[in-house]
Amino acid sequence: LIDFIRKNPSILNNICWSDDDSMFAVCEDKYIIIRDSKKYNVISIIQEKNVKEVMFSHEGNQNVLLTLKNNGDFSIWHFNKTDKDSVETVPYFNFNCNNGKKITAFAFSNNSDYIAVAYDDFSVVLYYKLRLTNQAVTFNLGTHDSPVSFLSFSQNDNYLISGSKDGVINLWNCKTSQKMCSITELLE
Repeated sequence: LIDFIRKNPSILNNICWSDDDSMFAVCEDKYIIIRDSKKYNVISIIQEKNVKEVMFSHEGNQNVLLTLKNNGDFSIWHFNKTDKDSVETVPYFNFNCNNGKKITAFAFSNNSDYIAVAYDDFSVVLYYKLRLTNQAVTFNLGTHDSPVSFLSFSQNDNYLISGSKDGVINLWNCKTSQKMCSITELLE
């Protein structure tokens, strides 16, 4: 498989580090390649097409990889050591968050408890505690007046900022799902 990927390179979609800096993931059109950060060896390859976003998180003392595909499929992957230099990567949770709409922006929270998703109807939805239930707890935060281009969580995951193409920025409280403020002029 490594030889095939070398002979058929594809476009990089995303790169991310694990929380403990022990590995990093490189996301291409058809594969996610996990490398050791000390020797840069390939330790796992996930064959997964159309992954738009990857992020490492942790559950207890174990690293996990979060992925979101273009169609809204969200997965969490566990790493199981198979030998000294490699790991088997297995999905243990899957959830689709496209709601029959096109996704325009999304963000993973730093603690992996939330996924924020913006849709082509200008709405912003917050999915909470995805792994603890087979159904996510869903908060419909509200809408913008134009397409939402950006979403970002605060470092402590208490707040979410959404930005739309008309320059409006909304600040949301993740715990209450309430809009705290709307900024229409960046220099006001």
